[in-house]
Amino acid sequence: MNVEWYAHREMHVAPLAVSTILFCVGAALVIACDDKSQVAAPAASAQVQPPPATPMIFREPPASCDADSLWFDGGAGNVKAYEASLRTWTPDCRATALRSLCQADCDEMISDHVIAASASPEEKKAAIGLRLELNTKALGKAKDFLKRAREIQRYALSIRGSPRSLDSSCTTRMHDDQARIDALREDANSLPIPLGGRSISLFADAARTCVSCGDDLSESCSDMNEPLKDMSDNLADWNKLVAADKRAVAAK
Repeated sequence: MNVEWYAHREMHVAPLAVSTILFCVGAALVIACDDKSQVAAPAASAQVQPPPATPMIFREPPASCDADSLWFDGGAGNVKAYEASLRTWTPDCRATALRSLCQADCDEMISDHVIAASASPEEKKAAIGLRLELNTKALGKAKDFLKRAREIQRYALSIRGSPRSLDSSCTTRMHDDQARIDALREDANSLPIPLGGRSISLFADAARTCVSCGDDLSESCSDMNEPLKDMSDNLADWNKLVAADKRAVAAK
């Protein structure tokens, strides 16, 4: 084959191919190329499709069967998925989770979902009985704490009208009384059923001032009333939960 002829032919064909491509592209912008489907396809494929919704998937229960961690890992935002995950656990794992939840206190927020995930009526009744047992024990300690707080209030009010001065007899009595109040505040840190940390703090502050050797104590003594009422109301709510669990356990 003549090499010079072949090279001469390529020089003429290349511009023709380029002009053909440019013509087709230009036509697509104005009207269309001959195959309109080829023009429309890229536009359709360029549309961004939203990703499919991914259902919430919880991790497998840890060795400790920690329902509390699972709740804060996403269960609070999807209760149905949370309970569905709990149903995949064994009854022993759910019982372990409930016992762990109720070491300090056992309100309805998470424990209700653990109980609802029971695989049978028998397991559910046993779970309610376990919560009742643990709450009853914790409730006894909370009642003792509130009893001590009321005793401090009665005592502080009983000496409300006593003379106050900075002599040794008053300051010695004040230091003993305030030490008793501080011990109550300290014991609140290990209270199994929360009666309200702020309420306990407000009560203790008011009681300390009421028994002090200052001059005008009438207002501080009255300030014990409201936080003590808040603690009593919180304890009443726990009593309601315990009473409801007793009825559920007693039902046939």
